[in-house]
Amino acid sequence: LSALVMQQAETIDSLQTKVTALENSRLKPVAFTAHFAADNSLTGIPLPQGGVLKFDVTTTNIGNGYDNTTGVFTAPVTGVYSFFLTAMAVNDKNQSHLLLDIEKEGGVVLDRIYAWGGAVYDDQGTTQITTYLNEGEKVCVRHVDGVTIRGSFWTLFTGYLIQAM
Repeated sequence: LSALVMQQAETIDSLQTKVTALENSRLKPVAFTAHFAADNSLTGIPLPQGGVLKFDVTTTNIGNGYDNTTGVFTAPVTGVYSFFLTAMAVNDKNQSHLLLDIEKEGGVVLDRIYAWGGAVYDDQGTTQITTYLNEGEKVCVRHVDGVTIRGSFWTLFTGYLIQAM
């Protein structure tokens, strides 16, 4: 009987620890907004061909999920997240276009935006998606096509936790 009581006490302690950890993770806010510092309205800023966009200014980074040195968001907790991306193509005579993906770890494309900078206007592509992420999973913006992009506040990437699971 004494062994059974000890086993149950250990189980209760373990469950209390798990409940506390779950409550703490659910209370942890996660949100970021990042954009480029530079901008050139005539030529844009160069894009890494096929690479990850590294937004170098982070105006919000609650939970420290976004790394502006890599351009990658890493989910600090498991849950449902929303991501927003808006990007502006350069207005030029070559009619620049821009194609970008919001990409989940493993090359999974969550969504894609397109913008076309014609001879008389700039064009902005925008999307917002919702996805489930496990703790530690990564999301980034990947360049698919186009040569340059408008920087500063014309192009930004935002993400936030809707509900921890």
